[in-house]
Amino acid sequence: MTDTLLDRAKQRLAPFAPFEPVLYGLWAAALTLLCACRFYSSLRLQTAYADLFLDERALGRAVSGALGPWSAPLDDVFIHFDFARQASRGHPFEWSPGAGYSSGGTSLLYPFVLVPGFWLGMSGLNLMQWAAIVACVCVFGTLLALRRLWRGLPRATSYFLPPVFLCVGALDWSLWSGMEVALFLGLWSLAIVAWDDLCSSADGASTPLISAALLGLSGLLMCATRPEGIGALFVLAATALWKHRQRGVMPVLLLAVLALAPAGSVLVGHGLANRLLTGDSTAAGALVKLEMHHPYLTRSDVVAAWWFHFKYQVLRVTQYHFADIAWVGWIAWVIAGYALWAKRTRGVALVLWLSLLTWVSIVALNGQVRWQNERYTMPAVAWLLTSAALGLAAASAQAPRGVAFAAVLHGLGMA
Repeated sequence: MTDTLLDRAKQRLAPFAPFEPVLYGLWAAALTLLCACRFYSSLRLQTAYADLFLDERALGRAVSGALGPWSAPLDDVFIHFDFARQASRGHPFEWSPGAGYSSGGTSLLYPFVLVPGFWLGMSGLNLMQWAAIVACVCVFGTLLALRRLWRGLPRATSYFLPPVFLCVGALDWSLWSGMEVALFLGLWSLAIVAWDDLCSSADGASTPLISAALLGLSGLLMCATRPEGIGALFVLAATALWKHRQRGVMPVLLLAVLALAPAGSVLVGHGLANRLLTGDSTAAGALVKLEMHHPYLTRSDVVAAWWFHFKYQVLRVTQYHFADIAWVGWIAWVIAGYALWAKRTRGVALVLWLSLLTWVSIVALNGQVRWQNERYTMPAVAWLLTSAALGLAAASAQAPRGVAFAAVLHGLGMA
């Protein structure tokens, strides 16, 4: 009887199957916009009340519920805006007018992504509008690209991804804050697409050179956005090239060069430019923030500080940002760990786990990781939540489904 119902449902719903990706796109877009609008309306409501201290006429606007001006919740956002303003004037990598080259920007690429906002007339605080558009596009693109990780699972289970990805307030704050986190994750998701193509080409059905080159290009953009991304890029390259090991040493070495050399060139080139123009190859922000550059810390002190910040990131995210009750936050790790255990998701979950561990390890060198809602840790949080969504998908795929639900899934081609 069950098979009969499934066959009937599949026949009746088959014409709608091609439209299923559109349904997922609408689902991802709706949650992205809902989350972003909630953040920005709350932010502008706060600026409306902040105007009360400057303008008595703002009282009427605040009482009426009108929103205040655009702004950003973090001072570092305005540093990016300053670099973007100078770039739009033809003076890239300059912070203040006439000051010349500065290594103080934490992202090489992000200010240039903000430049079109000036061209569209969004100057001053209104540049935050363009930053919001960039963030929404990047988050939406990430949710679309990461659906590739659901290969081998019922497509319906991919609908877990958008709500799980956006369910932690600290990550949402970082995504919409005007910083480069959303851009970085968007570029990383492009690298995931290239990584998936490179892995798929291991069977010899297609040439891997193009996929490796695209991974290299995506990695270049990732590391130009956040240099810490080199660890995640190495994880993607290493896991993909492992599947090509039967090709021999030289072909694999060529693929490795295509995948890793562009990002490495950006990091080396940035260091050389800093050395030539400032006298120090290390960027100004790294000199101030990284414990290894602290003038009064011994090597053992640096190692102890690294271990403290590594543990801090895990415990702070788990016991504070994930839940009000400390032990409840560990549930996210358990669900994400299930994706490692389940055979259907083990491979991609391993990539996510290795990426988050390398990221947390690199960020632990930063003595400023404890400030600003732990924003430096948020890419690792995004990867953990993606693994948790995969864990939920794997678990639900194993669970018994009702006849009606199964019929709908089969009919829409989602199972």
